[in-house]
Amino acid sequence: MRSNITTVTWAAGSTTGHGAELWQWDYGQRLRLEGLDLPAATEVHYGTSRSAETITQIATDGLVAIPDELMQYAGTLTVYLYLHTGEDDGETVYKASLLIKGRPKPSDYQPSEVQQDAITETIAALNSAVSQAEAIRDAIPETVQTALTEAKESGEFDGPQGPQGEPGPKGETGETGPAGPQGEPGPAGATGERGPQGAPGSTPVKGVDYWTAADKAEIVDEAVEETEADVTSLKSAFAELGLSVVDGKLCMTYEEANP
Repeated sequence: MRSNITTVTWAAGSTTGHGAELWQWDYGQRLRLEGLDLPAATEVHYGTSRSAETITQIATDGLVAIPDELMQYAGTLTVYLYLHTGEDDGETVYKASLLIKGRPKPSDYQPSEVQQDAITETIAALNSAVSQAEAIRDAIPETVQTALTEAKESGEFDGPQGPQGEPGPKGETGETGPAGPQGEPGPAGATGERGPQGAPGSTPVKGVDYWTAADKAEIVDEAVEETEADVTSLKSAFAELGLSVVDGKLCMTYEEANP
């Protein structure tokens, strides 16, 4: 669907804008002004080579109507942006030239009425209202923050303590941590109480719990006899081998053969 808005764009740093071509006998057309930092309400002057005077319109938020009477003629339509920096001044800062292409007049052409107002007063009032609104908007956050801070410090927001909430579900058991270092030995405990005396022992029995002197002498005699028998047997074995014990030393005896 075709729009009745034609965009005029100003490149950065340029005072001359460029836009698409228009058709003669169109009406209800508007311009969108892009690429400029304009006030909320801007005075726009339209001029043609057919008149020494311009027709003024007010652009709000970058949109401005094109007077229908200027669309009745083919040729160049010049757009001037007229800015006010105070109550008693005005300056043409930007311009753009748009081509209105010629065509036959439609038989049912019905243009809208063009109204002229007190432009300078209207723009001044609009810009003043916008400035006041922006100042109020910027001041609100700081004012509200100050009021909230004062109310908080005064305890105005401190309500009664609410009931204790229900305990939450038990969480999962965490992993076992590493073993810690071994602690130092504790102090020695106190000596315990002496236990009760034990029951008396049984009386020793001869032949079970002890040997008598006669028994011991008999055992020694038997051991001596066995030892002497072993020594006698050992001496006989040495003699057969030609061995003898002399001064506690084992010696061998042998005879030399005659030549």
